[in-house]
Amino acid sequence: MFLIQHAYKNSPECRSAIMYGISNDVDYKILTFDELSKYEINLNDINNYIPFGSVEFVENFAKINNITIPLWSSYPPDLCRSRWLNREINNGILKEIPDTFFVKPIKIKLFTGTIKSELSSDEKYTFANEIVWFSPPQDFTNEWRFYILRKKIIGIGQYDNDDIDVDGWQYSDMIMEMVNAWKTQPIAYCIDIGIIKDVGISLIEVNDAWATGMYKGISPNDYVNWVMTRWKSICLGNHISYQ
Repeated sequence: MFLIQHAYKNSPECRSAIMYGISNDVDYKILTFDELSKYEINLNDINNYIPFGSVEFVENFAKINNITIPLWSSYPPDLCRSRWLNREINNGILKEIPDTFFVKPIKIKLFTGTIKSELSSDEKYTFANEIVWFSPPQDFTNEWRFYILRKKIIGIGQYDNDDIDVDGWQYSDMIMEMVNAWKTQPIAYCIDIGIIKDVGISLIEVNDAWATGMYKGISPNDYVNWVMTRWKSICLGNHISYQ
């Protein structure tokens, strides 16, 4: 059963889930955020309910049903080798970070990663004591997302603002080096890479499948199966948590 967030029903992710359901005889239900909390599910079959929508929607579904979403690190130690990262990344309290640094929350999607000076006054106040990743700003040009399932690349999406498509498959050997180096990886996730001006190809971050969007370059069916596989592993407690 797919649980689709009403407000996101026309997003690429939710449209793909609906079409997958229609094509594969998988039931789906479109629910508002409020309806989700009242929707009764069979707790003995919890791993067969897959939520699609915003991070908040999925987290709310998990909270209602006592599902533990694993802690996540955008920068697993196994992947933070200088030849892949090509910059120094640390963590600290947001209010203590200089305005000129790039900041990204450790909590998934708490706010969008950006140069600290570009955060609104409300964001700086609300998240002042949150722990964030921070690094000197970088000039990334082309950027790609590699979708990984069971240690294999199943899709590549270019997501920068460049009007010219650049073949990301040329970096697949580098991605597989990272995949093989990550000893405690989950079953499904993505690796984002990009070209830093005057430096070269570099790791941007790593994202968990349940909280990651769909870009052109992965088929709708592969994307849905990717999310579904990861969510089932979370429900079954088959995941790795990072501190």
